[in-house]
Amino acid sequence: MEERSRQSMVGMALKDIADAMGDVDAFIAQYDPKTRKVPKIAAEIAERLLATGRAEDALGFIERADIGKDSSLPREWQDTRLEVLEALDRKDEAQAFRWTCFESIRLDQASFFTQFRFALMRALASSISFRMSAVMATFGGFPALIMAWYLALRSGLCLIATRAGM
Repeated sequence: MEERSRQSMVGMALKDIADAMGDVDAFIAQYDPKTRKVPKIAAEIAERLLATGRAEDALGFIERADIGKDSSLPREWQDTRLEVLEALDRKDEAQAFRWTCFESIRLDQASFFTQFRFALMRALASSISFRMSAVMATFGGFPALIMAWYLALRSGLCLIATRAGM
């Protein structure tokens, strides 16, 4: 276990050194061929290749990524693929990929309402405890109650938006 930890730290240090020196090939060499096919890793490599003007090589790494049949591709991979296609002036292909990404976004209504109900219950629970302390701390109580409900509703809506990917 200790040896594995040491190797991991050395690998991270070598990647950082390669980045600092701008040596993309040294960065790539730190990953074994199987790991290079992981979509997030392929995107990292492609970003560095693109930054050095090697868009064709970047596209090769993006296309060799093991995306399988999973429709929930990492956002980094999608964004990098679009950047590479744009850099190669393949605008039609980039637009078609954008549309494919858009179509793959599904917001299941049952899932949405379950998440909404859970977030609302959490917001109300925190609101009640906050409201009780606010009412006890003030004589009027009413402004604190309104503020507590506003904060609870806002936090619940933020949680819903985060879970929905908005």
